[in-house]
Amino acid sequence: NPRTGRLEFHGVSRDITERKKAEEYIRHMAQHDALTGLPNRVLFDEHVAATLALSRRNSTKFGLMFIDLDKFKKINDSFGHRVGDLLLQGVTSRVLQTVRASDAPARIGGDEFVVLLREIRSTHDALPLAEKVRLALCEPFEIEGHSFAISASIGIALYPDHGFDAIELSRSADAAMYQAKGGGRNQVTMEFVETEQARPVGNVFRR
Repeated sequence: NPRTGRLEFHGVSRDITERKKAEEYIRHMAQHDALTGLPNRVLFDEHVAATLALSRRNSTKFGLMFIDLDKFKKINDSFGHRVGDLLLQGVTSRVLQTVRASDAPARIGGDEFVVLLREIRSTHDALPLAEKVRLALCEPFEIEGHSFAISASIGIALYPDHGFDAIELSRSADAAMYQAKGGGRNQVTMEFVETEQARPVGNVFRR
C-alpha cells in the first residue's frame, strides 16, 4: 500500500465444499451400480488389476467367483421390474453378509454378480466360501407379501491355476459358471487345469 508502506495481499475466498461433494458423487456414480451400490465392472476391473499385480509380486493366489441367478428372469417377467429390483437388492445384501471383509463383490449387469476373492491360500479355500453364498441365496426372499425361491450357479477360477491374467481368469470363471448351469444349476463349479470329468461333491463340482 503506497499510503501505509505495508505489503498487503488481497484475494477472494470461496467455499468449495459443495463442489467437492458434487465431484465425489459423480465419481461414485461412475464406479458403482446405481441399483445395488456395488462396484460396477469398471471399478471391479481396477480391483482385479491391483490384486493381480500384488499377487504376481508376492507369489500369492486370489480368485474370481462368478454368480448367475437361477429363475430370476421368470420372476422379473412375471412380477415386474420393481419386484426384480428389490430381489436384486436382497441378493446384494446376502452376498455382502456372506463374503469376507477382504473380498470385493460387484454387479456386472442384469442378474450377474462377481466376487474378487482376496487372501486365498489354496484351491480349497474358495469352495467353502462359494458354497456359503449358494446356501444363502437358496433361502426364500420375502418381497411385498410374496415369497420367492431362487438359486445361483457359481463358477470359480483361481490365479495362477486357471489363468495368468484378468482375461484368462474371467474366461475360466465364466466357463465354470456355465458348467454349473449346464449341470443342473444351483451348484458351485471350479475350473481345474487338469483334464478331469466333472465330479459332484454335494452341490460343489470340480472340473
